[in-house]
Amino acid sequence: MDDFVNLYQYHLAWLIYFLSGGVFSLAWWRLTSGVKNVGWRDLVRGMALVFIFTPWYVSDAQEHAAPAIVVVVMDLFLGSTDNGLSGVICLLSVTAIMLVWLLGKRLFVRNHDD
Repeated sequence: MDDFVNLYQYHLAWLIYFLSGGVFSLAWWRLTSGVKNVGWRDLVRGMALVFIFTPWYVSDAQEHAAPAIVVVVMDLFLGSTDNGLSGVICLLSVTAIMLVWLLGKRLFVRNHDD
């Protein structure tokens, strides 16, 4: 069993992270269901998903990835800026894609709740 864990610890860590991120996302969906304005509700939900599930590379070798927000915060604390800046650009890109998707949803879906 120890050999299995040592061999697959990176994959097991991501599996645990995705499962806990899924549980948090479900709880966040439930918590934000009281927001009456569909636009704000979708924006808050989308931002949570972007921050939780956007990965980025930990090092320049691009062997391992971590959540981009963790990479950015760790690089800020440690004083390194290479991966942190790339992580911020990745987060901004995914946020822009999410905003375009929400705008398209808002423009092309006619049955609004608000």
